[in-house]
Amino acid sequence: MKKFLFTAVLITIFCIAYSQKNYLPAYIIQNNGDTLKGFIDYRNWKKIPADFSFKSTMNDVTKVLKPGDIKEVSVNGEKYISQNVDIIEGPNFLDFLPLESTITIEKVKCFLLELSSGSKSLYYYENQNVRQQYYIKQGDSVVLLIYTKYIDKSGKADVIRENEKFKGQLAFYLVDCKTIQNQLEKTTYNKESLVDLFNHYYNCSNTKTSYQKTADKSHSKFGITAGTTLTTLDLESTDITFNPITAPEYSKSVNFTVGAYYDYVFLRNMEKWSFYNELAWHGYECVGYYSTYVSENEYSNSTNTMGLNYLKLTSMIRYKYPIKKASIFCNLGISNNYALSAGMKNYKETETMFYGRETTKVTPIFTDLRRYEFGLVIGIGARYKHFNIETRFEKGNGMSSNYAVKSTTYRYSMFLSYSF
Repeated sequence: MKKFLFTAVLITIFCIAYSQKNYLPAYIIQNNGDTLKGFIDYRNWKKIPADFSFKSTMNDVTKVLKPGDIKEVSVNGEKYISQNVDIIEGPNFLDFLPLESTITIEKVKCFLLELSSGSKSLYYYENQNVRQQYYIKQGDSVVLLIYTKYIDKSGKADVIRENEKFKGQLAFYLVDCKTIQNQLEKTTYNKESLVDLFNHYYNCSNTKTSYQKTADKSHSKFGITAGTTLTTLDLESTDITFNPITAPEYSKSVNFTVGAYYDYVFLRNMEKWSFYNELAWHGYECVGYYSTYVSENEYSNSTNTMGLNYLKLTSMIRYKYPIKKASIFCNLGISNNYALSAGMKNYKETETMFYGRETTKVTPIFTDLRRYEFGLVIGIGARYKHFNIETRFEKGNGMSSNYAVKSTTYRYSMFLSYSF
């Protein structure tokens, strides 16, 4: 029940976060050339949006602006222009590459993101179905820079080749820079490389841009974390000979956890998505009791003690949504736990009574322990300034290396962390 409730909370957070709006000051240039100020629902898009949600004032009804309705949109330092352009169909995935260097082109009306404009201009387009494509402006037209991959079957083995026609297009387009050819030789068909090429051109030709999109920069956060973890241990077997190990209900173990983390924030999407990695120490010690009784003269009592300390690497995808100066977040990922030799406990202490003779014997529970434990992790939390508070649930495959005994660990954790 707790697991289902936890998952429901996560889904609710995702739905709430996705439904919230983020209207920022913007302006649009209408088809008649007039400029209209207002607000755009800005989502820090990775893919080029098919339309924009616009309000003249925050109290107005939202208008959906599609390509053709307007000439230009400017929001949060980004410019999008409406154009009829050529697009190359098909992804660059190996399984879908064409067998020849043929190019299938389709005409579409869409928004292009302006990367640089001036005497020479560069634009970018990508959506869910179309891979990244780049354009230059020649007169009143926007021209596609052509680049494709294809499979060449003419030889003994299949070879992936590239159609790099865009380099010839750019050599002619930027011809008034004498060193452009050298720069083109190391240029690839991606945003960063092409923007560098245009910057080289502007410096070489002593021309200035009228607009230069600020480069997207990823960033990371480092921090320390500490908290408590409640661990429960479950051992199961279909072989009744293992009942002295699997039948006891093991005690819950509450232990201190401490570690450090590195959170890599992905580009775009308003920094909502990140890849969170945490290296931490944690441990547990669970105790179970098992008794056998034949008569008052013949019985035994066993105390099973299982304890391990782990060095744990937790890797998760984190989604967060800002709420004023704070944010809420949720995580989903895996844990890799390596058991340390220090503090390892794996023994059964059995006290036996046999017709007045009492003996005590200590034996291993398992002849060998699995040092590596794999786990699945989910969590929710909140952030305010440099502080995070978070709760997590983790299910691991335990320490049993005996194929006949299945071990499962369940961990419920509460953390407080600080980022630098």
